[in-house]
Amino acid sequence: MRVSSYTLAIQLLSATQTLLVSGHCGCNSMSSRPTLQATIYSAIDHSGSVINNFQMRKHKCYNINQGGSGRFLNPTDKSGGLLMCRERNCSGVCTVNTDFITQGVWNFPQDLKSGPLSIRWVSTGKVPNE
Repeated sequence: MRVSSYTLAIQLLSATQTLLVSGHCGCNSMSSRPTLQATIYSAIDHSGSVINNFQMRKHKCYNINQGGSGRFLNPTDKSGGLLMCRERNCSGVCTVNTDFITQGVWNFPQDLKSGPLSIRWVSTGKVPNE
């Protein structure tokens, strides 16, 4: 299986914070469609300071079919929100349903509830082995 690795950034467009994630995309033998595995590592603001009040779980994973949608599932109550990936080659912009920021362990600032989120590829690199 050929796997490409990327570093991603989720830009919170109605605030000044960026959520850093790491992930890879590739095809497995069970499906002909590429799947993106994205893992959250930290949240930072534009000054570089780590944000601790997001109350998110480190290393939470997404499974996103390129050109389709994926769901973040809270392991406790199975709540979550949809993520949409518009590109099939893992190089485009993804959008996140803003409902997902009010679910599960996520606790984003109130002003983000009315604003869009986007996922943007920022560089390529090896996925951290943790």
